[in-house]
Amino acid sequence: MAWSQKAKGSIVEFGAPLGDPSTIGDGGNDQATGFSILEADSKDAVDQLLRDHPHLHTPGGTIVVHEFLPVPGT
Repeated sequence: MAWSQKAKGSIVEFGAPLGDPSTIGDGGNDQATGFSILEADSKDAVDQLLRDHPHLHTPGGTIVVHEFLPVPGT
């Protein structure tokens, strides 16, 4: 929880663990096990914020960052 206190100004949605996915179509393999939504001035700022996240201190721990993009045509 120490990391969440440090990042609290950027946390929009703390998130939750995710259950087993359903695959619709011929897409790839989804390995996501949880999510959080963070807000920062840039992607680099989010990357920097996540450098000491506790998940990275677990064997094989990885965080994948996706940026929300505007919906086309809106």
